[in-house]
Amino acid sequence: MKVLQDTYKDTKIGRIPKDWDVIKLSEVVDILNNKRKPLNSSQRNSISGDVPYYGANGQVDSINDFIFNEPLILMAEDGGNFSEYEFRHIAYKITGKSWVNNHAHVLKPKSDFDFDYVFYELEHKNILRFINGSTRTKLNQGDLKGIPLKIPPLQEQQKIAAILSTVDEQISTIDKIIEKSKELKKGLMQKLFSEGIGHTEFKDTKVGRIPKDWEVKSLEEVGLIKVGRDLNKEIYNPTLSKEHKVRVYSNAITDRGLYGFYSRSEYPKNSITITGRGDIGYAFARNEEFGAIGRLIVIHPNSNVDYIYLTNYINHSVNFHIETSGIPQLTGVQASKYKVAIPPLPEQQKIAAILSEADAKIEKEQIQKAQLQALKKGLMQQLLTGKKRVKV
Repeated sequence: MKVLQDTYKDTKIGRIPKDWDVIKLSEVVDILNNKRKPLNSSQRNSISGDVPYYGANGQVDSINDFIFNEPLILMAEDGGNFSEYEFRHIAYKITGKSWVNNHAHVLKPKSDFDFDYVFYELEHKNILRFINGSTRTKLNQGDLKGIPLKIPPLQEQQKIAAILSTVDEQISTIDKIIEKSKELKKGLMQKLFSEGIGHTEFKDTKVGRIPKDWEVKSLEEVGLIKVGRDLNKEIYNPTLSKEHKVRVYSNAITDRGLYGFYSRSEYPKNSITITGRGDIGYAFARNEEFGAIGRLIVIHPNSNVDYIYLTNYINHSVNFHIETSGIPQLTGVQASKYKVAIPPLPEQQKIAAILSEADAKIEKEQIQKAQLQALKKGLMQQLLTGKKRVKV
């Protein structure tokens, strides 16, 4: 790569190389929206198969019929990730047999333009000024057509796309490695939570077949259970200096539910939080003092229970089944009655160490993925603006 000096021009979408053009999307792609067709869940169930059925942000089902059978770019029409374009895609590419519903625009780049370059120009593009609506955001086809793209000469398009595609291939490879590591951990848990380590005698219990010297106890018997309370603004202070901050977790799963910071802790380290509303039953080990708000259930295990062991056991073996017509909700009282298998403490610690090693491997792989994603983001910022030119 090399930087060319004094060869740039100002345009309505910013400064770009003089030999690049600004072209409306309607001149770069054919829009095939007239061919898409929505199917409701009962219709899809009646023709279940292995052909992807796509919506605004990705695949939503599989059926046995198709509309398209070629490489295409899909871009959300409504419900897209438009406000989160920097971190989540607003467009994605597909290939092979497919069916697309009415929540995604269907784009086919014209032969004068490189398919992958057009995709990368759209994947994380800021198009907020073309979006309508406040609750259910929508990109109308008329506005879609007017989105301006930065278009280099074809050979440069191809070279830029090749560089970004190489990074995407590396991300895809690490994704497969992460998935395999997660499957291996899942298999480990299945074996360890039913057979333990080195046992030859077993018994049948309410939680399944387990080693003979293990016990079955309710969650309230293995620790103190509390429920996160409403946010107390008197002790919530986001301007606290780092050394005085105590993390506060909410019921959300995203980012492990990190909400903000308190000026003091409510719960001791080596505790467990469990989501109690919406997507219930997700357990997280907390190795620091913390606060909790919302329908977040907190368990502080007794001294003879390893919190890492119990966190993994809950995530793998406990089915918090709540029958409700509204939003699923798990109360502290309900959670306290669920049964868990408890080995002697030394065996718990051995199992916890094995699973922690598996987690460390997954975390290392996730860090590698994050580094590749950061690399791709940096390359896109440089290459798709012409700030750095590729050698053609």
